[in-house]
Amino acid sequence: MIRDRKTAFAIYVVVFVLFWNLAEMLWRTTFGAGNNAAGIDIVTPLIVAIVTGYLFFVARGVDINDELKEARETEGSVIIDVRSRDEYSQGHIPGAINIPGDEIDMISSTIPDKSTPVFTYCLRGSRSRSAVKVLKTMGYTNVINMGGINKYKGEQELCERG
Repeated sequence: MIRDRKTAFAIYVVVFVLFWNLAEMLWRTTFGAGNNAAGIDIVTPLIVAIVTGYLFFVARGVDINDELKEARETEGSVIIDVRSRDEYSQGHIPGAINIPGDEIDMISSTIPDKSTPVFTYCLRGSRSRSAVKVLKTMGYTNVINMGGINKYKGEQELCERG
């Protein structure tokens, strides 16, 4: 399974264009469209593939449950909850570390290796998306926005407020 959506999108576009042209050649051969329409059409299937592929692979929302599964399967990964301390204490994904979004620039004391796989989440996904952008500008190379805990289907840990 291809986990990177951009790679899957690119493969989809290429395969779609190839199959489109194969189907078109078979149609012409079977129904005798003649030589006036011969040749390979790249533009039409490319446009159709880009639009449908974008909707299927790129515009599709992030599913925190799928991303969490990937995080758990990725060796050495760290899960960061970028919500406030109060939100974190009210329930978070087990094993997640709380680094509030407004303190994300302090992450190097917790994760000094910038190649560490880092998975971020918040309530709905917008703060974690912003945190990913900041982390990338800081030089972190393997950062993924998991989305929002509001769509999370697993158990949550609670913290006592102190």
